[in-house]
Amino acid sequence: MLSLLFAAHDRLVPPERRAGLRSLYERASYYGSRLRLGEDRFSEVEVETNTGCNRKCRICPRHKHEREEGLMSEALYGRLLDQLVAIGFRGRLSPVFYNEPLLDERLPALMRAARARLPHSLIVVFTNGSLLTRERILELVDAGVDTLLVSQYTQNLKADEGPYQRAVRDLPKRTMRHIRYRTLGDADPLSTSGGLVPVAKPVTRSRCMQASLSAVVDFKGNVLLCCNDYNATHTFGNIADEDLSTIWKKPDFQKLRKELRHGEFRLDICKRCASGEVMRPVNADATAPDPARPGRPGR
Repeated sequence: MLSLLFAAHDRLVPPERRAGLRSLYERASYYGSRLRLGEDRFSEVEVETNTGCNRKCRICPRHKHEREEGLMSEALYGRLLDQLVAIGFRGRLSPVFYNEPLLDERLPALMRAARARLPHSLIVVFTNGSLLTRERILELVDAGVDTLLVSQYTQNLKADEGPYQRAVRDLPKRTMRHIRYRTLGDADPLSTSGGLVPVAKPVTRSRCMQASLSAVVDFKGNVLLCCNDYNATHTFGNIADEDLSTIWKKPDFQKLRKELRHGEFRLDICKRCASGEVMRPVNADATAPDPARPGRPGR
């Protein structure tokens, strides 16, 4: 049912209206979850099981910004699952953070472990689709993956669309229900990833629910501010030392999330993300126009 709703959304909702609908969805999701659980708790977990990616899309920070490479240890991943089981987690779990998860050969085993430990969770794998094959799709679905969300950047379609189309050719309808496909282009409303990526149509926001919905864990186990904190500039603890739920309830983290929900953007990364501004190079001319806002002076 969820895959059908996503497909209808992608087909019927114009790109320029999706950000507004997503904002409404995030608010409804957060307050609905809080009412149901009786507490402020994340409903999504995004875990960076691997850091590598086989693309450097212009709309992604990886295009120009390097990060330390590595794999999350299986012991640390298992510790995260233990912590989620302990709180009865039933939300979305995704192996994602500016990476291509299919580069990790352990992915089917990691997803199978998640399905066994978290039978009521929604497991979504984000991928650019270039490494998908029929066999890998069937293996991941068999491992318990609910949705394969394939996002292909229009500038890479010549290289990536062919492998994806071959992978899904003649797949049974029951398997195709697990696949959601979309393309992202320079003309679409896009995030600047905390001010790191100049885009033609930056998404702006008057308040932010994202940090309240998703717990983001990098490959070292650090719990980050949100999925836009590419450089892990704001961390609140490590799941190797503390339970994720304990980190989530830290007063400084709770206070910051509340401020964001009310539209108070205190951190520089949040100010840039909310306004659509792009962080200027260190030696940039103060009068030069911001590349994400043509004609407007940069800061």
